[in-house]
Amino acid sequence: MADVLSTTFAVARQNFLRYIGNWYGGTTTSQVSSAVIADTLLAIYPNDFFNLFWAMPTSGTYSGQIRRVSDFVGSTGQATVGTVFGGAIATSVTYELCAYHPTDDV
Repeated sequence: MADVLSTTFAVARQNFLRYIGNWYGGTTTSQVSSAVIADTLLAIYPNDFFNLFWAMPTSGTYSGQIRRVSDFVGSTGQATVGTVFGGAIATSVTYELCAYHPTDDV
């Protein structure tokens, strides 16, 4: 029962944060480096839009590692983190960008 409740809470949290513009989930479209999440679909957002958001891969080798975005370049759809992930984030990795730390209750 606890798994159902925590899963339901996680989904409700994401939906709420997405609704107020503080959460984005996507899939990487290229591999750049251990400091960059790259998704061309993010190119619709202006420079620095995701600065200070939290980045977390949700699939792949570095799934669950949480880092703070230090710079976002809208024209390329690249979010650079201040502390690198364990290695380069591969293409087709799902990820989240959130204004609140993923483990915080909102």
